[in-house]
Amino acid sequence: MRHKIIIAFLFVMGCGGDGTPQVSATKDNVCNQIASVACYNLYQCCSEGQIESYLRVSDPRTEDECVTDVTRLCNQKIGIVDASIAAG
Repeated sequence: MRHKIIIAFLFVMGCGGDGTPQVSATKDNVCNQIASVACYNLYQCCSEGQIESYLRVSDPRTEDECVTDVTRLCNQKIGIVDASIAAG
């Protein structure tokens, strides 16, 4: 179920056209793939202030820093879900 939600998120966050991230997600890289698409979209349509608000930071971020931040947050959330599943 969790993987279906993540894959649905990738499709919702993705957009077409040249230069868009190519999604090739596996269970090992899904957070990086989500982050790549989300950050690409943020930097295509959002202001610096909107990006900072989304990332919950006060300093400007580059797109690469955005990917790092979102990947880290995603891995933390998946870790919480995995721990809950393991605990029953």
